[in-house]
Parts: sequence; C-alpha cells; structure tokens
Amino acid sequence: MKKRFLGVLACIVLVAGIAAMVWESQSKFDLATEESPFNSIVLPLKNIRGGVYMDGGSVCVGIDDSAGSSYDFIFPFDHKTKGYPAAFHGAMEPYAPGAV
Repeated sequence: MKKRFLGVLACIVLVAGIAAMVWESQSKFDLATEESPFNSIVLPLKNIRGGVYMDGGSVCVGIDDSAGSSYDFIFPFDHKTKGYPAAFHGAMEPYAPGAV
C-alpha cells in the first residue's frame, strides 16, 4: 500500500514537473517581431511606471529595460469613441516635443 502510494505520488510529481517545463517554454514572448519601438526593448524590464491624467482616462506608461534605455508612452482617451484610438511614444504627453 505504501509503495503504491509513493509510486502514484512520484508519477504525479513527474507529470506536474513536465507540464510546468512545457508551459514555461511556451509562455515566453519575443518583442523582436513587434513594431518599433517595442522591438528594441531588451528584456527583462527593470522598471515600469504609470500614471493617469485628469482628463477622463488618458494613461501614461514609462518603461526602463535592462540595457538602460527608457521608453515613454501615452494613450490619450477619446471621449467620442470611449476608447484609446492612438498611442504616442517618446513623451509622457501627446503634445510634448518628441511625441510620435
């Protein structure tokens, strides 16, 4: 009885370990296939900061990657469509110099 229990337990641990390894290998993503500037971000990320503007929902995001580069994005909220139809990078405000 004890040997059977240990055998079943060992099989469960083995299957769980294999499943975790397969899941971990599939969950990684590659930013190199994305559009600029995302394809130049070096993983892992060191810092992510964010904020909101008091205009009804606009969001800003700043990212520092492991290569020491900093990326700033803003997603302005459009009150007509109730969504985020545009994204700007290079500034934390859509009308700031350098916003693309």
